[in-house]
Amino acid sequence: MVQVKLPANLVEELDKLTEQGLYRDSTEAITDSMRHLVEKYLREDPISRRNT
Repeated sequence: MVQVKLPANLVEELDKLTEQGLYRDSTEAITDSMRHLVEKYLREDPISRRNT
C-alpha cells in the first residue's frame, strides 16, 4: 500500500471522474493513472528501463 497527498484541485478532478461513473472510486482512478504512467514510461525506452 502507498499513501499519497494530492493537491485539492486534483482531488476535486478525481471526484468528478468518480461522480461521472468513469471510476468506482479515487483509488481505482489513481491505480489506472499509475498503470498508464508506467506503461508510457516503459514504451519510451523499454530495453534500458527493464534493467534499472
